[in-house]
Amino acid sequence: MIQRDQVEAITGFAPGGVCPFNVPKEIPVWLDVSMKRFEYVHPAGGNSFTSVKLTPSELEEVSGATGWCDVCKGWEE
Repeated sequence: MIQRDQVEAITGFAPGGVCPFNVPKEIPVWLDVSMKRFEYVHPAGGNSFTSVKLTPSELEEVSGATGWCDVCKGWEE
């Protein structure tokens, strides 16, 4: 995770609007497995007022995700 005051300079998006499918190519995108339990997810669409409705599989495809990880440990409890 990067510091809030560095988010826009590194990603091109302000905090709250970091889009998982249009970040600079050198930034890997990892998706949390906890999202797979939902039929649809709503990732940010470039600003804090916009989101996109996607299935987890669609998000994986359009984001070019490096893979799935388990950041939210304990969500199954």
